[in-house]
Amino acid sequence: MENKFLENISKLDESDIKNILESFETERRIFKNILDLLDDAFIVMDNEKIFHLNSKAKSILAISNIKLPIFIEESYRFIGNQTILDFILLIKDKEGYEKSELVQHGNEEKYYSIEKFLLETYYIIRIRDVTENKKIQLQLKNIESISALNTLAAGIAHEIKNPLTSIDLYTQIIKKKIKNGVIDIQQ
Repeated sequence: MENKFLENISKLDESDIKNILESFETERRIFKNILDLLDDAFIVMDNEKIFHLNSKAKSILAISNIKLPIFIEESYRFIGNQTILDFILLIKDKEGYEKSELVQHGNEEKYYSIEKFLLETYYIIRIRDVTENKKIQLQLKNIESISALNTLAAGIAHEIKNPLTSIDLYTQIIKKKIKNGVIDIQQ
């Protein structure tokens, strides 16, 4: 199909070519807008260049004024969060699908899930900020720990209550016997 298109391109006049290019540009803009609306960061790159960064990727990587495509080596001067880019380059070179998690320490700990997909000769990198999920998991773990402590405390209280109940029962029996004159405390 690709060869047929290339063979027939010479048969197109200037207006047809202009319409095709406008159509391609419209589709490119639509796909860019769709990617920018996603909550996950997406990076399209090959072994040498970064071709696309959606708005979330620019935010996570702390990018300022970058013109794409750009050689990866050149991109470092535009990227504020180089730790993530270094990590992406590390997993990019691994074979096949890759999913990893990165913890970034700083003023506030951030947790990222980073996935790499291979599409022909391009790498699609998806970065998901999972910080809130991790915080919720830690809170649930703390709640489970507190629940276990409550169960332990209830068990200890029960074990203490059993002998106290027996002592209370015998004290009441002794009081009754004293009151009924069965036991004389004067002796």
